Amino acid sequence: MQWIVAALILMIGVSAPTRITPTFNSAFLAQRIMQLYSVYQKDSIQKAIEKQFLTQVTAIDTSITRMRYWATDTVLDPSAVIDYSVPIIEGLQGKTIMIIGESNVNAGFTQYFGAFVKQSGVKYKSYSSVGISIITWCRTAKLKRIVAYHKPDLVIFMIGGNDVYTPYPKYIKPDIECMIKHLNGVPFYWITPPNLRWYEREFGKKTPLIPVIEEVIGCERTFRADTLTLQMAGDQKHTHFKGGKKLAELFFMWLKEKYEKQTSSKSLDTLLLKE
Repeated sequence: MQWIVAALILMIGVSAPTRITPTFNSAFLAQRIMQLYSVYQKDSIQKAIEKQFLTQVTAIDTSITRMRYWATDTVLDPSAVIDYSVPIIEGLQGKTIMIIGESNVNAGFTQYFGAFVKQSGVKYKSYSSVGISIITWCRTAKLKRIVAYHKPDLVIFMIGGNDVYTPYPKYIKPDIECMIKHLNGVPFYWITPPNLRWYEREFGKKTPLIPVIEEVIGCERTFRADTLTLQMAGDQKHTHFKGGKKLAELFFMWLKEKYEKQTSSKSLDTLLLKE
């Protein structure tokens, strides 16, 4: 279709008077219309992929609470039904944990992670926004509003999957720093996008985004989900529910070790100060 439109524009330009400037000649217009159609096609493909994903995550599953999406933002607490116990994370009782991220949050991860931490007496919140980037989180003050409203005691980020195409991720370092600033001192951890092998296959290299995230927030706060072998959905960019469950299990045990070590160190510091 774009070729037909471009050809028509070119024919009109050829038959039109040549008084117009070279910058806006028929060849230029034909090129521009083809570029616009290319952008439109990419956008249509992206929307088709997103629709396929949303269809998958809302499919019937006896162990998963049915989810309903409103626009692109989702605030929910859809814990999966599990018939087994997991270890308690000491020090989290009565606290509020909030997951903040993009579409991968809802692909099995939040359902199972929510069920796991609830066994530690945790109040659990999950907020995701489909297709959002790191830049949008900060520059629109979206994150600031979410944190101010829900007042979490611990924040888990799963953000970056929509930023892997960024050619120069160092330029989003100020936006990552801005996100941390919007937490107002709330402790946090960051889960890197799960399984970025599709990116490596498509471009023949690793995304430069992950080292930038680790540089800003530190390796101690970064859970490298991109290095895991997880069962993926058909688009290879989102986890299947089974992959999301495995990710939730692995991150839960990692969080338990990190959080308990951190809180015990703080307790020891408090005792030393008292002495």
